[in-house]
Amino acid sequence: MRQGELFALTWADFDFEFLTIRINKTHSYVKDIESNKRVNYVTNTKTKKSNRIIPMAQRTRNILMNHLREQKIMLFKIGIIQSDETLVFGTPVNTSLDSSNVLQELKKVYASIGINDKTFHDLRHTYATRLFELGEPAKTVQELLGHSNVSQTLGTYTHVLEQQKIKTASLIDALYDPPQKTNVISIG
Repeated sequence: MRQGELFALTWADFDFEFLTIRINKTHSYVKDIESNKRVNYVTNTKTKKSNRIIPMAQRTRNILMNHLREQKIMLFKIGIIQSDETLVFGTPVNTSLDSSNVLQELKKVYASIGINDKTFHDLRHTYATRLFELGEPAKTVQELLGHSNVSQTLGTYTHVLEQQKIKTASLIDALYDPPQKTNVISIG
């Protein structure tokens, strides 16, 4: 999921029974000419293919259900009633997150586990790379990422496919190479 898509998610976008997430909008910024400040807004996704329904892991569902309960309590304490239109990932007063603040916090997490110079988008790249490493078809990865066509996906992740080719070649070797004989001495 793109960062803007994640920031635009509301609780209405989740189907916890069927374990799906609907991606149909994105969060963005525009510079207000009068105030010279960035203004948050939600708009349509990048392309028609970006509108999609993606599966949700059971583990993700459990984490989100816990977040839903905690958020409801937190918002109630400040006089805000949580609804289907409440942002899933927002500030403590239910306004849009600022991407630069999120990146600062993410870099702290990265640093704590020994990863340097990565961005939020690198999480998306890692997700796609792992899917290819698990042998998922390019068309599936394309649809999950919301790329407009499979050639965009293949062009971005060619390095993974090259590694998969090498792995496949070694599997073929293993298939046709006879097993090594070992000398077994029976003691008896």
